[in-house]
Amino acid sequence: HCFLVHGDDVVYSGPPNLFKELSDHLSKSWALSVKGSIGPKGTASDLRILGRLVSYNHNCYTLEADPRHAELLGRLVEKDAVTPGVKPEVFDDRLLGPSDHALFRSSVMRAAYLSIDRPEIQFSVVQLARAMSSPTYTDFTALKRLCKFLKGNPRVVQHFHFQKTPTKLHIECDSDFAGNVITRKSTSGYMAFYGRHCLSSCVKSQSVIALSSGEAEFYSLGGAISRAIGLQSTLADLGIKVTIEVWTDSSASIGTAGRMGLGKAKHICTAYLWLQQLVKDGVIRRVFLDRNELVSQLFDFLVGYSGDEALGKLEIYRY
Repeated sequence: HCFLVHGDDVVYSGPPNLFKELSDHLSKSWALSVKGSIGPKGTASDLRILGRLVSYNHNCYTLEADPRHAELLGRLVEKDAVTPGVKPEVFDDRLLGPSDHALFRSSVMRAAYLSIDRPEIQFSVVQLARAMSSPTYTDFTALKRLCKFLKGNPRVVQHFHFQKTPTKLHIECDSDFAGNVITRKSTSGYMAFYGRHCLSSCVKSQSVIALSSGEAEFYSLGGAISRAIGLQSTLADLGIKVTIEVWTDSSASIGTAGRMGLGKAKHICTAYLWLQQLVKDGVIRRVFLDRNELVSQLFDFLVGYSGDEALGKLEIYRY
């Protein structure tokens, strides 16, 4: 059973008979409006929860990101685009005026909220968020590019088919080495899977400036393991025990994680060496995969890459 309270919204996951007992009990104390239930024995085919549309059809649950935000962002442009971003060739460092600055901040935060359910735009949103304090005309052009992509792809639906209870939580990680042309900081991307289902995805800037692609991948590996441990703890609270498996396409990061200490790589931040002990103790299992097998490649491809193939592996479809 799972009981979630968010403000004045209450969501319960469990047997239908217990749901009725719970709603009847809460109705005695609160002015409760019961929206219904979904599932094999549900009273509704779909429900809107915190702006997201959750549905159940043909033995499959679906989760649709709130399309209103994509629609509002799409109104800022006239044309659509195939990809959510491109690497700029010409930079215009002039700062935006007050009105455009306010529009930039509000639009980026709207896109950030939308990116929670849309992994294919997370990389672009992180690039835009870096410029929140002092955006330039180059940043504004990048925002319009993202809006064009959302205008052409306003709806995204993730499918959750029934599956046997998995015993492993696997998380993929990838990095974009020195992608920020100003600070030269790298970007990490993670995707956590419970069987066929993608539980969460995240893109974030690395706090340490990596001096090589292998170092950037190692920091990405450390961030992925940290998030996997958090998800493992959450699943344990729900009575689900899983082991952690990390997938990466970097042999350098696997090698660094598999030894003890820095070795010859003296420039690596020692704060990340804690994961070496986890690997040694067998808490974490590392798996090397070819780059084309990783879904997390979705994060760092902006030019000529729409992400449809990777989204299909996540059972996420655009409409």
